[in-house]
Amino acid sequence: MRYASYGHWSRFVPGTADPESYVEQALDDETAGCDLYLVAAAFRQAVDAKLPEDVTLAGTHFLGPERMEDCDWDRLDIGALIRGIDVPVLAKGIARS
Repeated sequence: MRYASYGHWSRFVPGTADPESYVEQALDDETAGCDLYLVAAAFRQAVDAKLPEDVTLAGTHFLGPERMEDCDWDRLDIGALIRGIDVPVLAKGIARS
């Protein structure tokens, strides 16, 4: 199967350049006591876990099957998947561990 770029992070989450800036923006004033590196790493894992099996976040680009016929989903809304992850809750879970 050949893969293609589905687009840069900012295409799906306008106003942020990458997952790390999204995490920082989502936490806003709640960054005190947070290890942003750990939260961003956990957030990247959460994004990958929500994506279909053949789609991945590689750096700041989403990659997936070149031909939609090879996909097992009807519609892929990457932006909605990202916005569906509660970053403050994720950060609090990391702070407790």
